Amino acid sequence: MLRGILRLSLGTAAARALAAVGQLLLALWLTPAEFGYWAAATSVIAILTGLANFGEVNGYLSGQGGTFSGTRRAILNVNTVLACGGTVIAGIYLISGRPEVAILAVISALTIPLVGDAELMYSSGVKLKLYRRVVLAQVLAAVSKVAVGLILALTLQSALAFAVSTVVFYAIMDLAIFRRLPRQEGAGQGTSEAPTRHIRLKWGVNSLFITLPLQASFVVAQFGASAEVLGVYYFAYQISLGLSGLVSVPLARVSLSTLADTRPEERVALSLRLCQFFVLVVTAVSAAFSLFMPLFAGVLGGQWVAASGAVVILLASLPVRMMTPILDGLQQAQGRWWQGTAFNIVDTVGTACAALASFTGDITTLVCAVAGWKVIFGLGRAAWLMRTGRNASLLWVLFFTTASSASIAASQFLQSGLVVLGAVLLASLLSLAVVARWDG
Repeated sequence: MLRGILRLSLGTAAARALAAVGQLLLALWLTPAEFGYWAAATSVIAILTGLANFGEVNGYLSGQGGTFSGTRRAILNVNTVLACGGTVIAGIYLISGRPEVAILAVISALTIPLVGDAELMYSSGVKLKLYRRVVLAQVLAAVSKVAVGLILALTLQSALAFAVSTVVFYAIMDLAIFRRLPRQEGAGQGTSEAPTRHIRLKWGVNSLFITLPLQASFVVAQFGASAEVLGVYYFAYQISLGLSGLVSVPLARVSLSTLADTRPEERVALSLRLCQFFVLVVTAVSAAFSLFMPLFAGVLGGQWVAASGAVVILLASLPVRMMTPILDGLQQAQGRWWQGTAFNIVDTVGTACAALASFTGDITTLVCAVAGWKVIFGLGRAAWLMRTGRNASLLWVLFFTTASSASIAASQFLQSGLVVLGAVLLASLLSLAVVARWDG
């Protein structure tokens, strides 16, 4: 399992790195307000995107779904309806006097069927362990996305650079993976029975509330913050998501697929080991990236200076957030879809409440509130779901994660911040070496 995640992660790292570089380069030609328009449009459409596939992909990966062709037909039908709903939302933005957001919302809505199909292609590649093909498709799509985005940003200086390049990314990834799937899988051969409507509803609601915690803060902040503050917040959050995406996307898919095949009595222990390992990896990455954020701020210019501290504070919550795909996979593998949904509902509500800090108009207050909630909720969820695991290992994970998150966030308010970040980086690397030796 770890080998599969590692192969996907190393390859995906190239695609995600390109995406992160693309974000930084776009900031050279686009203003924080343009980032804010895109954040406003996608945050609401994301409610529909969260329903994309209506959970069919997770059901397919868990072995409880139907055939490839049957799943693909169900996905297309659902996503077409969602795309129509998205155009209605875009119309509301237009009527309310926000044409820039309306145009972006229309493009995002019409992209939903493409996003859904690409997700199925990605998951099929993971299920068949075609890691090399999945990675190559992602890299090709990421290169194309960055190129198209930069060309449009340079020529139009508009948030259309985000929307159009996103369409390009999913279109290329979809085609690149589908063309390389084995013929029998592409033809839809299989013996699984089609899932019932009740099961599909359970998957769909669970899928929605996995997505909503990521977007809830943007939905609220667009009403409480200026376009500039929302743009800085979106930029900072996307940087943290870009780093987490190096691991979280393959981790979510491979965790669910593997935990579903693991004996029930061994799932919590395996989940705890995964949390221990990936918390250390992400802590090291977060601390290392935070050390260089002042350099990035100097390159981007005055209007983006506030983003530097915001990025580091959000990175402080990243080790805790990295446990989420593992815990989601644990609950889904155990068949506790509604329990997972309940946890994500709480996270959504808490994130939305934390985002009310946007009404202060201060970006630091906003990111501290959101990051603080993510840490508190994430630690509580991990403690509850893995309480049957080894007490010493669980307590160590909770303690290390709390201490490292607090230290990374505090570094932004201390004169010795670089020393603190260096200490966190060293501690995480040493701990990672010890854990790797024990597992070996």
